[in-house]
Amino acid sequence: MGYFCVKKVKNKLYASSFKTNALVEIVNENIANYITRFEKEDNKGSLHRVIISYSDELFFIPQIAKYISEYNLSTREMTYYNFNENDNKLIMCSNAILYKDYIYIFPRYLNQGLLIFDIGEKNVRIEEKWKNELLQVGLNVNQEFDTFSTVFDGKYFWSVSLETNLLIRYEPNSCKIETFALGDNKLRNIEIGENTLWMTCIKQANIVCFDMDTLSFKVYNGTSDKKEYHRIICNSGKVLVLPVKGYEIEEVKNGRIEQIIKTSILNGEVKYCFGESYCSDKKIYFLPLLDNNLKILDLETNQLIVKSFDESELESRMKWSSAKSAGFIVEDSEFNLSNVIWGLKNEQC
Repeated sequence: MGYFCVKKVKNKLYASSFKTNALVEIVNENIANYITRFEKEDNKGSLHRVIISYSDELFFIPQIAKYISEYNLSTREMTYYNFNENDNKLIMCSNAILYKDYIYIFPRYLNQGLLIFDIGEKNVRIEEKWKNELLQVGLNVNQEFDTFSTVFDGKYFWSVSLETNLLIRYEPNSCKIETFALGDNKLRNIEIGENTLWMTCIKQANIVCFDMDTLSFKVYNGTSDKKEYHRIICNSGKVLVLPVKGYEIEEVKNGRIEQIIKTSILNGEVKYCFGESYCSDKKIYFLPLLDNNLKILDLETNQLIVKSFDESELESRMKWSSAKSAGFIVEDSEFNLSNVIWGLKNEQC
């Protein structure tokens, strides 16, 4: 099924499905359960990029969707917010980060601008200064930002724009923007380490390290000119590098990039096989994105364990919900497989 975003709350994991319209609760390493669908959204998949947890609410920030969706964990009710009620345009987000009582929603394309969602007031405003200053330093309105292109160090937001050499520093209280040119590197995604920023490049097998104290950078060359890196994870003192294609995980150490994981369990040509991740007990859990496999990386042994999700009940409940919303199942019907099959037969006609 695939999951593009995940949030751990009170020992439970909540995820938005990548391939369909569904809010899912991940019970353990093998089972995912269906909770509900996002009724106001038309898209069948790729709805959300980030889940923000605030008090007893989960805010689902769009990757390609019309609304910011709020799910209350106590009442199990869903509420929808649009930054313009008369505008049916899709919100497209590259990343979203909670700061104080606001969610800063960074765009996938510069023409949308930076959106700031006020959690208390339940409204969205556009920070025009952010976009205008980036246009002045040479970016165009169609400039793209990749899916892991912004991080927050507690004071500054740091962003990279796709296929440019610009590292962008934004101070939210003053709205001040500064940019740093990082040689001829075509940047892609960014991660924050210990007083450092680590960046992958597009169409280049390079890793760029930026020192936040000295404002200087260093470039590490990859193990192969043909390889392209997607994202970086900094955890437990390690700097891990994930590929665009394949299941080889590499690590930046001893002044170079070294391969630490290569598995023959899975097809090495799969693209973006490492989806969104979360860390627990010195392990990194990579949710399925374009396949059905949960990958678990043990940071102490450098072993990669692959497990398949049992989604049989999840898929059945999703089909039942879809048939029910389409009117093929009456409101007081209990979930059972015969209702699912009957609903699907009518839906296909």
